[in-house]
Amino acid sequence: MRRLFVVAVAVICVALAGSASASGRAGSVCRVPRLKGLTLTIARIRATHAGCRLRVAGGALETAGTETVERQSPGARARASRVTVWLKAAAVRTGAASDGGARPQAPQASPQAPPSPPAEPQEPCIGSAAYVPEITEPLITPGPTELVSGFYFDGGPAVRFSAPGCKRPAPSPGEGTVEVMSASGALVATQTSERGHFVEIPLPPGSYTVTGTFLDATINGVHPRETEHVVIQPGYSTRQDFVLQIS
Repeated sequence: MRRLFVVAVAVICVALAGSASASGRAGSVCRVPRLKGLTLTIARIRATHAGCRLRVAGGALETAGTETVERQSPGARARASRVTVWLKAAAVRTGAASDGGARPQAPQASPQAPPSPPAEPQEPCIGSAAYVPEITEPLITPGPTELVSGFYFDGGPAVRFSAPGCKRPAPSPGEGTVEVMSASGALVATQTSERGHFVEIPLPPGSYTVTGTFLDATINGVHPRETEHVVIQPGYSTRQDFVLQIS
């Protein structure tokens, strides 16, 4: 009987010792690691290595690998037996290397277009100071049956100018008088234009000799004159200008 009593007491002592050891482990104190910013998976591993129990506050997780610890209690380096964490969703986590996450990737520079080749130097536009319209005369176009004439100077010193394609605008006509002679030599019409305007003389169809007097110029005190021959057609306007060459 005494032996049975001793064995029973020994078993009870062993049981009590085991219970005390388990109670001690449950209430053990750990040094809380820093879990903020980590994914839940990594936070669990760190808490386990530190000997801390991890409690997740809030709703259930959708994907543990894509949610991170937003805050923790108690904070890092505190001593406790349990640490509670609150999570936030994150599509992609690029934490610092010290937090156990992936190292952030440097932003990629947007591709740039290759530089444009330098523009080839353009030849300067050079022409005479005075110039005439770029038309071929006589210019016959549908319209009133008439004679249209302008007075122009052509030549003078060379000048530089700026114009798209080196094409200057049409010059403005000068002042002059036009006399129209019939085939028989009779004067049938005369008209004087103002500067910036054309002479416009209605005429019956036929052949004519026209003489223009430049009123904007003199040579040895006399207004220069030019003579042209034109044919007037019914239903058409005939453009015949007078051009004085200058040096």
